[in-house]
Amino acid sequence: MSRLRSFFALAGLPSPRQTLVAFSVTLAAAAVLWGGLNYWKFGRVFTSIPMAIAYGHIPGTLESLFSFANFPSNMWAYFSPSKIRLATRFPWVDFSGLEVSSLVARFPHTLVKRVEPFASLSAAMPELLLAALAGTVLSFSRLRKELAPIRAPLIGGLAGCGLVFAWGLISYRYLHDLLPWLTFGSAIAIGFIPSIASKRMRYTVATLFVLGVSYSTCVNLWFGILEDRYYVVPRAPEKRIAFLDVGADVDGAGLRGLILNLTHWRGYVPASSLQGANLVTDLHFPDRPDEPVTRSVGQPPHVGEYAIDLPAAGTYHASIRYASPDSRPLRLFLNGVEVNQVCNVPTGGALARYQTWFTAGVFRLPRGRLHVRLLSARDFPYVSMLRFVRVD
Repeated sequence: MSRLRSFFALAGLPSPRQTLVAFSVTLAAAAVLWGGLNYWKFGRVFTSIPMAIAYGHIPGTLESLFSFANFPSNMWAYFSPSKIRLATRFPWVDFSGLEVSSLVARFPHTLVKRVEPFASLSAAMPELLLAALAGTVLSFSRLRKELAPIRAPLIGGLAGCGLVFAWGLISYRYLHDLLPWLTFGSAIAIGFIPSIASKRMRYTVATLFVLGVSYSTCVNLWFGILEDRYYVVPRAPEKRIAFLDVGADVDGAGLRGLILNLTHWRGYVPASSLQGANLVTDLHFPDRPDEPVTRSVGQPPHVGEYAIDLPAAGTYHASIRYASPDSRPLRLFLNGVEVNQVCNVPTGGALARYQTWFTAGVFRLPRGRLHVRLLSARDFPYVSMLRFVRVD
């Protein structure tokens, strides 16, 4: 016991009674804060996260959230360096895609029920992982007696990592449970760099860490933007489409495309903002329940009417985002004047992946409220968005 106390630098502990009181007060305070936060956010006290609210619709989820059988699959998912998507086109970095069926095929005994967009620790935060491992090894080395006082809190940080790898759900946000160990262990490793004897080695290690931090910062900043503008559901459809438009402009014209996108006014009209029509708004896409489309019911003709406020008189590029398995032309009216025939090209299907933009034309328009009317003599295509971009 004395050797164990010495290893953790506990030789100067206060009396057992004081230790017990401090431990009890800390535990009670943590429990009260945990329960209070749960009740404030979710109206429940005894729940770590509202699984019954978020995942109760998945059969069997609540009965098998925690299982040691998930360790192999979760370790592979969170530590495999391939669990990130890199590309030369926008978005240049993305979360890794992984289906539960493919995970079960690789690990037949896993009880993972759901995989959300995620990236592995080794791919998205390699410098923190390597530094934390180095710091942990240094801390537990018997040659580093000066690090003895921080061994106990470091073990506490490691203990907080265990739940992530036994959990029945895989998500990038769950890696936050590893942050105490990652930051604590990394701080130890960084503090060790100045003591490296070789000057060349010191500079090499420091440079590699700085490069790793730069990479990780950019990647995780981009993940935050992707999560907020693309993956989160529900999300206002015009915000998601505006984000995709930025990517299309960057892919098409690079920095010039980005500047043009940011400096030219854009107005989006979601399909759900019908002003008057005999169409219906439908949550047609199961993968995007927050992106409604308009569709026709009953006998033609079918009419959809929209309105948008233009900030100034000028020249505007008008587009319509739609999907259609066959040719379903629409007559386009602006402020009561017929200006073009649009959406007459089949896109290949009616699902979300077949949605595409159709250029309706470039028009000189006045400032103020613009009334848009779409008229069809047959079935209406699945229209999701109208867009007006000022080009002068």
